[in-house]
Amino acid sequence: MGFVRFFLALLVLVSHTGYAMRDIGPLAAVEAFFVLSGLYMAAVYTTRYSRIENGARLFYLNRFLRLYPTYALLVLVTAACAFAVRGQPGDYRHVFDLFHAQPDIGTTTLASVWASVVAIFGQDILSVAEPLHFLLPVRQGWSIASELLFYASVPLLFRYMSVFRCAVGVVVFMVIKYALLYYGGWRMAYFLPVGNFAYFLLGYGLYLVSVDPRVEAIKARVYPFRYAVLAAMLGTLFVMGDASLETGGPRHHAAMLAVLCSGCVLLFQRASARLDLFLGNIAYGVYLNHFLLVVLGQAMGLADLALVGWAVAASLVFAYLTERAIQDPVDRYRRGLTGLPEGR
Repeated sequence: MGFVRFFLALLVLVSHTGYAMRDIGPLAAVEAFFVLSGLYMAAVYTTRYSRIENGARLFYLNRFLRLYPTYALLVLVTAACAFAVRGQPGDYRHVFDLFHAQPDIGTTTLASVWASVVAIFGQDILSVAEPLHFLLPVRQGWSIASELLFYASVPLLFRYMSVFRCAVGVVVFMVIKYALLYYGGWRMAYFLPVGNFAYFLLGYGLYLVSVDPRVEAIKARVYPFRYAVLAAMLGTLFVMGDASLETGGPRHHAAMLAVLCSGCVLLFQRASARLDLFLGNIAYGVYLNHFLLVVLGQAMGLADLALVGWAVAASLVFAYLTERAIQDPVDRYRRGLTGLPEGR
């Protein structure tokens, strides 16, 4: 699944360069991230944290330590870049506005924006309002805020969820998301965590399906052809066109989810190869850091394929260095708490 997460991160990156492709689009890619997150968190909590003392508390601590250091570093780097380009022409897609401008949004609202930047929580709700979303220095931070809320539910899901209950929950929350789209517009449907919980719950249910003995038998027969299955899934996602609920429509969105879910069930393994783990780990850094690097590339006058090449190369290098210099020491500490394997 690390290959899939890395692929989705690259789709989001390329979309932010403005280079047109026929893939599922950035909105659907983020929604697919939520599905994979639910799948992984179900696996991690079930196989590790549910079996140790104070498992829920350690789960929360580990999730925080996995997400926050990279995010905090990127906030600091963005602030440094903002002061370095102070007085230069161009709005740089507003990514430096919180540090440069004096937004006319009121003291209380500005304080809430700063609080969400520091704590991550609340960025998804703020992002419903476009001017507030543009103030966020780490533009993808809103989805991390939603992820943290979803993680809070995992111990409860472990205690009470079955495949049937997950299916019912997915339908209920997807109906809520569609209602938000119909009555509130695409930003409300896309950013609010209540609708996106459908994807996390879907991923949780996929884990329960994947460990069913009957499904395990099917997966064993498919295993020799796993790379062909992976290529078929990623290739389909790459050419099927805009597939988010918000802009691609419900039928196309359902088709995308069907492709993703079938691939996830067939490919998910409790133990992953080192390359798969590595790509999955740096996918988070690529997803978070790329927007800043795209902005810097545009400030250097890059465009089209030159901008794509710069953004991909710079994002990979930045993510790798962050993983080695910051996240690896943090991960060693995390694994010391629970005995978790690499990447968990």
